[in-house]
Amino acid sequence: MSPRNAGRAALLTAVAALALPAGAQAADSTSTVTGTVATELSLSVAAPAAMAFSHAAPATTSSLVTVTSTQTLWTLSISDNNTVTNAGKMLKTAGTGAAAVGTPLANALQWAPDATTFAALSGTPATVGTGTLVGEKTVTFKQALNATENVTAGDAYALTAKYTVN
Repeated sequence: MSPRNAGRAALLTAVAALALPAGAQAADSTSTVTGTVATELSLSVAAPAAMAFSHAAPATTSSLVTVTSTQTLWTLSISDNNTVTNAGKMLKTAGTGAAAVGTPLANALQWAPDATTFAALSGTPATVGTGTLVGEKTVTFKQALNATENVTAGDAYALTAKYTVN
């Protein structure tokens, strides 16, 4: 074989080696994907419907509170955001009645975690309930008017309930 043919043969052998099937040149490797749960604690509170007050019967409404947590145990509490004078009482916010804006209703707003066992809302936190991880609690509110309470149609009253989870 001539030197020229020998060079060609070597070149063809090298090209043939590169042209081997892909499986003959493949390599395998693995990668493990990991993750850890981050700390999470949040509240979502649905606004309750407005109550229609009447001297004949207490008005009621309810609010759904959702806790999202990575804690194995949490406690939900409620209080009036107003912790000073008239805590727990709805205050007049608008209207043309005789009572001035800022005047409280005579009775404290009542609340219940089970719609049956009501307690007066106050500036001191009270336990709504406990749970684990993600959970929901329904809080029912009830407001009674005194028989002699001077309220006028169209008067508006409000109270800001504060929820705390820990």
